[in-house]
Amino acid sequence: MRYGYGYFEEDHLGNIGDIKIWKRIIGFIRPVWNRVFIAVLLSLIITAAELTLPYLVRWAIDNYIINNSI
Repeated sequence: MRYGYGYFEEDHLGNIGDIKIWKRIIGFIRPVWNRVFIAVLLSLIITAAELTLPYLVRWAIDNYIINNSI
């Protein structure tokens, strides 16, 4: 890190492909890997459910509300 200006640039923090960082992360996750897996899976399910609602509203409007009013 560079000091002197009160901030540091992001490119000096490290690279996402840095193997040392990933080894440390895996070391922390290893004892609770099943909970992390469940958390990621639930996050994906919640995201899919949130994206499904606008699609269902569009489908209902296009197929039922607009077609019945003509």
